Amino acid sequence: MKKLLIIACTLFVAMPLFAQEKAANLDDKQRICITAFMDPEIEIPATAQKILLDRMNKAILKNGLGSSEGERFIMTANVNQLDVETTATAPVMYVVELEATFFIGDGIDGTLLSQGSINVKGADDSEEKAYLDAIKKIKVNDPAFKRMITIAKENIVNYYNTKCNFIISGAQTMAKNQQYDDAIFELTRVPDICEECYKRSMQEAAAVYQKKIDEEGATLISQARSEWSKGQNRAAADKAGAYLVKINPQSKAYAEGVALFNQMDNSIKAKDQQAWDYKMQKQQNDANIEQARIEAAKEVAVAQANSKKRHYSLITIRKWWGKKK
Repeated sequence: MKKLLIIACTLFVAMPLFAQEKAANLDDKQRICITAFMDPEIEIPATAQKILLDRMNKAILKNGLGSSEGERFIMTANVNQLDVETTATAPVMYVVELEATFFIGDGIDGTLLSQGSINVKGADDSEEKAYLDAIKKIKVNDPAFKRMITIAKENIVNYYNTKCNFIISGAQTMAKNQQYDDAIFELTRVPDICEECYKRSMQEAAAVYQKKIDEEGATLISQARSEWSKGQNRAAADKAGAYLVKINPQSKAYAEGVALFNQMDNSIKAKDQQAWDYKMQKQQNDANIEQARIEAAKEVAVAQANSKKRHYSLITIRKWWGKKK
């Protein structure tokens, strides 16, 4: 009975953990976000690739964008060795000149949005060390970064403003295929700087989230009924209650879960003659439900971003190397 009491209190008291992050962190997620990305097959030493990724991430943040994994838009880099010389000194020193070109574009469809180049020189007692020394001289405050990011930002805003219907319809298709987390992820990628599209996408994200919790709730009810029917005793109630406790209070299945719980409660009390001493908390009022759904959808998107690995179109991205924009 003690177990059932704990389950009951949790079922009726628990509310969704909306908006776990601070407002500042949510603001970061609402900004235009770009993923720093390196072609896994690029012929650049691993240490140099790490430095380039670091410089790109810092440049993205320094210029007012969000840097996070799994975004549609990426910043990537390619390096050309322009020259290598040796000095007439003893010991011999190698001087390497590099052109590091950075690209920002759509990693899915391959649209190049902007690019910029930075030339650097490095010197050391081997060509490999000189190469690395040159890479280290790429500075995040280089004007090339600011110029290309400013241009890319304008193009990304235009992308969301002109393709909003496409983004929403694509997410709706995902939701129909029960790909709820993917749909929410795509909808929450719209930055708040795109005011109209952002509002529409957040509303759709809340609607998709509702479908998600409704379906999950219906499944949990089914599982709980199955467990309860196996014995209709305290042990069966404990197992059924473990499913009921997972039902989101905003799910359409919540009321049915409460009814099933009451049925089990009455059955157990009739056998054990023990009273219950608790009060059921009310669900959130109508004024807060919509915002709560939006915040909960953002939480889903955060979890999805942490687990999601984008599959970028390397063939189209590699075509950027020869483009001038």
